[in-house]
Amino acid sequence: MVGIRQIFALTALIALALTAPSYSQDAQKTNDAVDVAAKVATDPPPSVGELIDEKIQDFIDKSGFGARERRGELFVLHGTAPINLPASNPDWVKAREIAYADALIEAQAAFVAERFTFQTTNTVKDFYKAGTDEPPPYIDGRSTNGAVTVLRKLLGVVNGKLDKQLLDMGIDPKEYAKAPEPQKTALLTNHLKIQNIKKSFGDMIGLLPVMTFEANDGAHNFRVGVVAVVSSSMKDFAKQVLSAQGGFQPNSERAQDLTKLYADKKQLLSDFGVRRLYDERGLPVIVSFAQWGSSYSGTDAAMAATYEDAARRQAEAVADGQISDFLAANVAYSDTSEVGQEQDRIASSLPDTVSTAETVKIVDALTRTIKRTSSAKITGLHTLYQWTGRHPASKTPIIGVIRIWSASAEQAIRGLDSPKKADDAASPSATKGTPGVTQGRQLMNKDDF
Repeated sequence: MVGIRQIFALTALIALALTAPSYSQDAQKTNDAVDVAAKVATDPPPSVGELIDEKIQDFIDKSGFGARERRGELFVLHGTAPINLPASNPDWVKAREIAYADALIEAQAAFVAERFTFQTTNTVKDFYKAGTDEPPPYIDGRSTNGAVTVLRKLLGVVNGKLDKQLLDMGIDPKEYAKAPEPQKTALLTNHLKIQNIKKSFGDMIGLLPVMTFEANDGAHNFRVGVVAVVSSSMKDFAKQVLSAQGGFQPNSERAQDLTKLYADKKQLLSDFGVRRLYDERGLPVIVSFAQWGSSYSGTDAAMAATYEDAARRQAEAVADGQISDFLAANVAYSDTSEVGQEQDRIASSLPDTVSTAETVKIVDALTRTIKRTSSAKITGLHTLYQWTGRHPASKTPIIGVIRIWSASAEQAIRGLDSPKKADDAASPSATKGTPGVTQGRQLMNKDDF
């Protein structure tokens, strides 16, 4: 017969068995949480390069440009470059603009290399082994049997007078008091070098940036990125700008209010490069965004204004150059890579000692040159807007400009030199339109190309 104690003990065991799984599940959940936390703690945060690359790829996929490229309708280029100065540096604003230019030319170089590359490869193996492992006897040109003794005998003077004679001859006597340099003798050389030379060139006419990026990893490391697009229709438009003398037909469906471009200065901080837009009459325009910085930090108001004027002229020069590049740029790109291995056994001889050193060195050399040139005659180029602002990361004021070419302006300027008929005043082509743009900062989309 089972007693009361046995019944209580059996009940406790059953209860323990029933509740054990929940305890183990809770423990497992706790362990899983600890593992996740440990993994997060040990995984390094994403670098600024990883952040911007992810954003660039996401934009290409979602904007529709990637789909059109896969159909062979256009080409998408992208590149990135670091801002190589800390934000505390007064020249950081300038370095930021230069980083954009760096990112764009890297993208262009990759594109011309894809279009055409002349490839040369040279592989050389050089082997040498001396006939003996014993280096030749050490010869000291400064010893008593060397040059000084010869000079002394020729001049017939003692050491004191010899020093003066040496000085008169342009020879420093102290050089002979130094410790002798070891003489190097190659006992074995085994070198292998592979040289790859790439040369590419092509035009960049009609290439337009469609989106720019600026990544910050939270530790004051910044990187700038750009996505650019080139298509046959945009190349044709760029060529027309140089030849049509403003004779474009308006497209009322694409008419825009360009004043919205500068309605928000905060958005201007992130605008770089050129865009093809339309004015309120539907005539084409090319707008170019550029920025520069004034590094003057003094209290003289007149001097500060002078530096700001100089910065504005620099920004205008950058902006005008971007329009010239859009209309007539050519890019030449060369890349020389040298890799290999150098194995050496070298004997170093001194008057009383000889030492041997064996080394193996990996060769890793790279030389790259990218050159972009453009030359274009442009009529109707002027400043649409100029502005001053500050980046959240820097105290240096930004001096920005929007330069513009418009078909309307070119028509008006050329009209100054041509006699007008009476009915020309009512002609739409004889009047200048008001600037305009569509909403949003993605000023161009996949259907523009």
